[in-house]
Amino acid sequence: MVVNNGKAANIVWLSVELYHRWLNVDLLKLSLQGKSTKEILEVLSDSATNIFMEFKKNNTNLWLMDSPSKWPIKVLAANIGC
Repeated sequence: MVVNNGKAANIVWLSVELYHRWLNVDLLKLSLQGKSTKEILEVLSDSATNIFMEFKKNNTNLWLMDSPSKWPIKVLAANIGC
């Protein structure tokens, strides 16, 4: 599980560094909206929550929900970010 968490974090940060995106949220666009730091963090948190909830809604397999090591990297990263 720790390896997968590390892999998820690395993928998210690579996306931030290369594409200025965090879980498909355009950070450059978000920064130009004049929001406070708190508001930006709320947007990012809401995005992560939505990714995880969508995954949970669409995957009713109990074995998958009980085994985060089998989750897609994006969902694992979103769950870390929630």
